[in-house]
Amino acid sequence: MSTCALLTDLTTDSPLNVNFSPERCVRRRLNRSECAACVNVCPSEALSLIDNQVCHDLRQCTSCMMCTALCPNDAFVVNGYHLETRIQTLAPEEDLYVSCSRETQIHPDELVVPCVGVLSMAHLLALCLKPAGKIVFNVSACESCENKAAADHLESQVNLLKENHPDIIEAELIALKTATEPISALVFENRRSFLMEMKNSLVSAVESQLPTFQHNPTDNESRNRRVPIKVKLVKNLLKQLDQKKKDFVSSLCLYEIRVTDKCSVCPLCKGICPAGAIKIEKIDKEKTLVIDNTLCSGCGLCVTFCKNDALRLQHPEGIDIKKADGNC
Repeated sequence: MSTCALLTDLTTDSPLNVNFSPERCVRRRLNRSECAACVNVCPSEALSLIDNQVCHDLRQCTSCMMCTALCPNDAFVVNGYHLETRIQTLAPEEDLYVSCSRETQIHPDELVVPCVGVLSMAHLLALCLKPAGKIVFNVSACESCENKAAADHLESQVNLLKENHPDIIEAELIALKTATEPISALVFENRRSFLMEMKNSLVSAVESQLPTFQHNPTDNESRNRRVPIKVKLVKNLLKQLDQKKKDFVSSLCLYEIRVTDKCSVCPLCKGICPAGAIKIEKIDKEKTLVIDNTLCSGCGLCVTFCKNDALRLQHPEGIDIKKADGNC
């Protein structure tokens, strides 16, 4: 990992908050939507439904980032932090260390995230399918953290990969629960204080060398059609894998929209889909729904909006996050 990459991690290590963009919420797109992924997973009860709309209470939010991992349409993001870009720029190394900004640094080249709750199954697969000797998730301080539920879920997802798919995940996955002596000479007792002190002098230089990490407040994609970031991550990942690994990733990350014989090929589902996963094409002179499951985010709007009850949404086996009460 380059020095600039390390500095980028460090400069984003100051406290980062979850930002809610209501206009991206699928409930705003369709009031009848039953999507409640963020509300169901929030361990601090900072998210609630009022008049069938999602409300974000910043006073209760602990920035566990679990909503960002679950939201199907990027309504929750961490401004100034671009994890997907960071993962894609990681060089295949022998070992990889991952920890949140509240942990003591245990390796000079570790990947620092605002909280481990930000890591979705798509992120884990993008990390685990890179050649590596071992991947260490440092959760040693999570037991006493207010966001312990996020670490519990990360551990369950890591165990899912480690126990059920050892033939495909070649890297050794380790959830580090016991604190070890930091091996970096840069580590201070209070890491947050160190980062805040260094940020002002480093951030300008780092941002100038890594423009892809800068936050662009202007969303150039149409509000009516935009492919969610995690969907893009999976789609790009599938292009790099052999067929066996493609099938594996698909089983854990891809939603499947099934069309029954009740379908009248009306354009409602096509119009409501925020990612453009549904098209209508003529095949043998007949109109037919054509669905690209690699673009489906699992928001379920097409199923809810269909007037003929002709669509079914099949969830991948990797999506099983329940109400975060410490026993995810």
